Amino acid sequence: MAPLRLTAIERDEHDNEMRFFSDFLHRNREEWEKKIEKEIHNGRTRITVDLKELRKEKAGLDLRVLESPAKYLLPWEDALLSFLKETNEKAVRQLKQPLKLSVQGAFGRNHVTPRGMTAATLGQLVCVEGIVTRAGLVQPKLVQSIHVRKDHSESPARATRLRALRDGQSRGDAQDEPGWV
Repeated sequence: MAPLRLTAIERDEHDNEMRFFSDFLHRNREEWEKKIEKEIHNGRTRITVDLKELRKEKAGLDLRVLESPAKYLLPWEDALLSFLKETNEKAVRQLKQPLKLSVQGAFGRNHVTPRGMTAATLGQLVCVEGIVTRAGLVQPKLVQSIHVRKDHSESPARATRLRALRDGQSRGDAQDEPGWV
Protein backbone atom coordinates (compact mmCIF):
# COMPACT_ATOMS: atom_id res chain seq x y z
CA MET A 1 0.00 0.00 0.00
CA ALA A 2 1.36 3.43 -0.94
CA PRO A 3 2.27 5.79 1.93
CA LEU A 4 -0.18 8.55 2.71
CA ARG A 5 0.91 11.85 1.17
CA LEU A 6 -0.29 15.03 2.84
CA THR A 7 -0.48 18.47 1.28
CA ALA A 8 1.34 21.34 2.98
CA ILE A 9 -1.90 22.60 4.54
CA GLU A 10 -2.82 19.13 5.82
CA ARG A 11 0.72 18.72 7.19
CA ASP A 12 0.44 22.05 9.04
CA GLU A 13 -2.94 21.04 10.51
CA HIS A 14 -1.46 17.69 11.55
CA ASP A 15 1.49 19.40 13.23
CA ASN A 16 -0.76 21.94 14.99
CA GLU A 17 -3.01 19.20 16.39
CA MET A 18 0.02 17.16 17.40
CA ARG A 19 1.46 20.19 19.23
CA PHE A 20 -1.89 20.89 20.93
CA PHE A 21 -2.27 17.33 22.23
CA SER A 22 1.38 17.19 23.29
CA ASP A 23 0.82 20.35 25.35
CA PHE A 24 -2.37 18.81 26.75
CA LEU A 25 -0.43 15.71 27.85
CA HIS A 26 2.41 17.75 29.37
CA ARG A 27 0.03 19.93 31.41
CA ASN A 28 -1.18 16.79 33.21
CA ARG A 29 2.11 14.91 32.87
CA GLU A 30 1.96 12.78 36.03
CA GLU A 31 -1.65 11.71 35.44
CA TRP A 32 -0.96 10.69 31.82
CA GLU A 33 2.30 8.92 32.69
CA LYS A 34 0.43 6.81 35.26
CA LYS A 35 -2.47 6.13 32.90
CA ILE A 36 -0.20 5.04 30.03
CA GLU A 37 2.08 2.98 32.29
CA LYS A 38 -0.93 1.17 33.80
CA GLU A 39 -2.38 0.28 30.39
CA ILE A 40 0.96 -0.94 29.01
CA HIS A 41 1.65 -2.92 32.19
CA ASN A 42 -1.74 -4.66 31.71
CA GLY A 43 -0.84 -5.51 28.11
CA ARG A 44 -3.16 -2.93 26.55
CA THR A 45 -2.17 -0.32 24.00
CA ARG A 46 -5.44 1.62 23.89
CA ILE A 47 -5.30 4.77 26.05
CA THR A 48 -8.63 6.35 27.00
CA VAL A 49 -9.32 10.05 26.68
CA ASP A 50 -12.63 11.48 27.87
CA LEU A 51 -14.60 13.94 25.76
CA LYS A 52 -15.24 15.98 28.91
CA GLU A 53 -11.47 16.54 29.33
CA LEU A 54 -11.25 17.77 25.74
CA ARG A 55 -14.18 20.15 26.27
CA LYS A 56 -12.48 21.58 29.39
CA GLU A 57 -9.25 22.08 27.46
CA LYS A 58 -10.85 23.84 24.50
CA ALA A 59 -14.52 24.76 24.13
CA GLY A 60 -16.26 22.81 21.37
CA LEU A 61 -13.32 20.49 20.76
CA ASP A 62 -15.33 17.43 21.78
CA LEU A 63 -17.92 18.15 19.07
CA ARG A 64 -15.25 18.72 16.43
CA VAL A 65 -13.62 15.38 17.32
CA LEU A 66 -16.96 13.61 16.91
CA GLU A 67 -17.54 15.29 13.54
CA SER A 68 -14.12 14.60 12.00
CA PRO A 69 -12.13 12.13 14.10
CA ALA A 70 -9.39 11.45 11.54
CA LYS A 71 -8.34 15.11 11.66
CA TYR A 72 -7.70 14.88 15.40
CA LEU A 73 -7.07 11.27 16.47
CA LEU A 74 -4.24 10.48 14.05
CA PRO A 75 -2.03 13.44 15.08
CA TRP A 76 -2.96 12.90 18.73
CA GLU A 77 -1.81 9.28 18.55
CA ASP A 78 1.50 10.53 17.10
CA ALA A 79 1.76 12.99 20.00
CA LEU A 80 0.96 10.20 22.46
CA LEU A 81 3.80 8.09 21.09
CA SER A 82 6.19 11.09 21.25
CA PHE A 83 5.13 11.70 24.85
CA LEU A 84 5.85 8.06 25.73
CA LYS A 85 9.25 8.28 24.00
CA GLU A 86 10.10 11.28 26.18
CA THR A 87 8.94 9.67 29.41
CA ASN A 88 9.73 5.97 28.96
CA GLU A 89 11.93 4.97 26.02
CA LYS A 90 12.11 1.37 27.21
CA ALA A 91 8.31 0.98 27.04
CA VAL A 92 8.28 2.24 23.44
CA ARG A 93 10.77 -0.45 22.38
CA GLN A 94 8.68 -3.14 24.08
CA LEU A 95 5.43 -2.15 22.36
CA LYS A 96 4.12 -4.90 20.10
CA GLN A 97 1.32 -2.72 18.72
CA PRO A 98 1.17 1.05 18.29
CA LEU A 99 -0.55 3.15 20.95
CA LYS A 100 -4.11 4.09 20.06
CA LEU A 101 -6.57 6.50 21.63
CA SER A 102 -9.92 5.32 22.86
CA VAL A 103 -12.61 7.95 23.23
CA GLN A 104 -15.25 7.75 25.94
CA GLY A 105 -17.89 10.10 27.23
CA ALA A 106 -21.16 11.59 26.11
CA PHE A 107 -21.46 10.92 22.38
CA GLY A 108 -24.90 12.54 22.20
CA ARG A 109 -26.49 11.97 18.81
CA ASN A 110 -23.43 9.93 17.80
CA HIS A 111 -24.45 7.17 20.23
CA VAL A 112 -26.51 4.93 17.95
CA THR A 113 -27.85 1.43 17.50
CA PRO A 114 -26.90 -0.66 14.46
CA ARG A 115 -30.19 0.38 12.89
CA GLY A 116 -29.37 4.03 13.61
CA MET A 117 -26.25 3.88 11.43
CA THR A 118 -27.14 6.07 8.48
CA ALA A 119 -25.31 7.98 5.78
CA ALA A 120 -25.32 11.00 8.12
CA THR A 121 -22.90 9.18 10.44
CA LEU A 122 -20.32 8.45 7.71
CA GLY A 123 -16.92 9.85 8.60
CA GLN A 124 -17.99 10.62 12.16
CA LEU A 125 -16.92 9.04 15.41
CA VAL A 126 -19.84 6.97 16.66
CA CYS A 127 -20.52 4.64 19.55
CA VAL A 128 -22.63 1.74 18.28
CA GLU A 129 -24.38 -0.29 20.92
CA GLY A 130 -26.53 -3.26 20.11
CA ILE A 131 -26.70 -6.83 18.96
CA VAL A 132 -26.52 -7.88 15.33
CA THR A 133 -29.22 -10.50 14.76
CA ARG A 134 -29.12 -10.70 10.99
CA ALA A 135 -26.70 -9.70 8.26
CA GLY A 136 -27.03 -9.67 4.50
CA LEU A 137 -24.64 -10.96 1.89
CA VAL A 138 -23.32 -7.54 0.97
CA GLN A 139 -19.61 -7.15 1.43
CA PRO A 140 -18.59 -5.21 4.55
CA LYS A 141 -17.27 -1.68 4.22
CA LEU A 142 -15.78 -1.66 7.70
CA VAL A 143 -12.09 -0.82 7.92
CA GLN A 144 -11.52 -1.59 11.61
CA SER A 145 -13.71 -2.63 14.50
CA ILE A 146 -13.02 -2.80 18.22
CA HIS A 147 -14.93 -5.42 20.18
CA VAL A 148 -15.51 -4.93 23.91
CA ARG A 149 -16.29 -7.56 26.52
CA LYS A 150 -19.12 -6.95 28.95
CA ASP A 151 -16.53 -6.55 31.73
CA HIS A 152 -14.84 -3.79 29.64
CA SER A 153 -11.58 -5.70 29.23
CA GLU A 154 -9.40 -5.03 26.20
CA SER A 155 -10.27 -6.82 23.03
CA PRO A 156 -8.42 -7.38 19.78
CA ALA A 157 -8.89 -4.91 16.99
CA ARG A 158 -10.01 -6.55 13.79
CA ALA A 159 -8.63 -4.75 10.78
CA THR A 160 -10.01 -5.44 7.33
CA ARG A 161 -8.08 -4.41 4.27
CA LEU A 162 -10.08 -2.51 1.71
CA ARG A 163 -8.27 -4.28 -1.13
CA ALA A 164 -9.34 -7.68 0.19
CA LEU A 165 -12.89 -6.39 0.44
CA ARG A 166 -12.88 -5.12 -3.14
CA ASP A 167 -11.50 -8.43 -4.42
CA GLY A 168 -14.08 -10.38 -2.43
CA GLN A 169 -11.39 -12.31 -0.54
CA SER A 170 -12.63 -11.44 2.94
CA ARG A 171 -16.14 -11.66 4.31
CA GLY A 172 -15.24 -10.89 7.95
CA ASP A 173 -15.73 -13.14 10.92
CA ALA A 174 -18.89 -15.18 10.91
CA GLN A 175 -18.93 -15.64 14.67
CA ASP A 176 -17.29 -14.09 17.72
CA GLU A 177 -15.45 -15.97 20.39
CA PRO A 178 -17.52 -16.70 23.53
CA GLY A 179 -17.84 -13.77 25.94
CA TRP A 180 -17.52 -11.01 23.32
CA VAL A 181 -20.30 -8.58 22.68
